[in-house]
Amino acid sequence: MRDKNALRQRAEEKVETLLRKNLAHHLLDLKGKEVLHELQVHMVELTMQNEELKEAQNALEDAKKRYEALYNSAPACYLTVERDGLICEANLTASSLLNIPRARLIGSFFQSLLTPESADLFHLFLRRDLHPGVIEILKLRLHSQEGSPVEMSLSVNAEVDRPSRLVRYRLIFVDPRCFNQKNE
Repeated sequence: MRDKNALRQRAEEKVETLLRKNLAHHLLDLKGKEVLHELQVHMVELTMQNEELKEAQNALEDAKKRYEALYNSAPACYLTVERDGLICEANLTASSLLNIPRARLIGSFFQSLLTPESADLFHLFLRRDLHPGVIEILKLRLHSQEGSPVEMSLSVNAEVDRPSRLVRYRLIFVDPRCFNQKNE
């Protein structure tokens, strides 16, 4: 309802602007039936545009659901971390591999999952600027539930905003133990 009120207010402001600039004089020249017809056509146009917007919104929602399903069911671990290493997104595969509930994983620092040496290396990496389109491969050791650290190769790229300013890092890695299993 608030959006409709805001839209109406903006439309009224636009009419006022047109009247001040004397650009709406052609409205005064129209006869009553012509004005009514123009208003009806405009109303139908707005209704049609609203329907198109609703269809576009539904298509975006469907695409978002497909993306989320793909993101969460991917065999690779996906993490998005802030410039300081704070995890802001994680897929279910990462949560499963790291054996940490996603709700607890998000909001923690990626460095806390690493051995001290790897945490230092990652901290130094975060201090550099990673340019858009560049992918860095980092070899880091993660703490393991089994006790001994697991070495991982992380593919890291930058998430940038419109002026190409680094906003976050996207980390992708796969459990190397998956590749060490023998096919039977």
